Amino acid sequence: MIVNIISQKVYVGSTTQSFKKRWCIHKSKLRHNKHRNPHLQRSWNKYGEEAFQWVVLEIVSDVNELVEREQYWFDEHALICDLYNVGLVAAAPFYGCKHTQEARRKISIANLNRTSWAKGWHHTPETKEKLRQQHLGSQHTQAAKDKMSCSHKGAKRSEAHKRNISQALMGIKRSKEHCRKNGDVHARKYPAFRHRETGEIIPPGRNLSALARERGLHSGAMGGVANGKRAHHKGWVLA
Repeated sequence: MIVNIISQKVYVGSTTQSFKKRWCIHKSKLRHNKHRNPHLQRSWNKYGEEAFQWVVLEIVSDVNELVEREQYWFDEHALICDLYNVGLVAAAPFYGCKHTQEARRKISIANLNRTSWAKGWHHTPETKEKLRQQHLGSQHTQAAKDKMSCSHKGAKRSEAHKRNISQALMGIKRSKEHCRKNGDVHARKYPAFRHRETGEIIPPGRNLSALARERGLHSGAMGGVANGKRAHHKGWVLA
């Protein structure tokens, strides 16, 4: 990834080339104001070359897993810092990007009277079937999504891997909003509670620690009530 050491904003990417060559390509395009990522280019122009560092997050041995691993690191950093990346999907970097009216006008002019080499081309039945199967595979079923979410569960990272992650995240300041979102994502669910005296009901939710802070309760004691290890805490019992 490319890290802005001043703003702590990052750009996550992957490459099949050597890291040195890929970094040189990025720098060359940025120096000539021709980088395809406008956010990164504007930041480069504003802060200068000295504000950017190149960090290797992971070396992937199987090139077929490259996009999957890029998506993993993209999701990891999206939770804790701002990204220069335009899209949300590693396989489609500009997916979700909306063109300005001026950009649309230029594209329209460029496409006027353009003739396609494939005009009039008809696919064979075999090719149509292969294309159909590819499109079916791109629409993940729930089982496929569950498999993807668990694909790295229990995976152990090497010491070098951990060191790279530590160096990449070092110095990144997390805003209160980022911390809140991160807490909500990783917080566990809790059941409904009822107060024995007032009859008030707390509906099921997520983040028991936040609930305890808001109501002046002890999170550990409320956790004991939720797990059935305590009968009550300050009058609160399981609903």
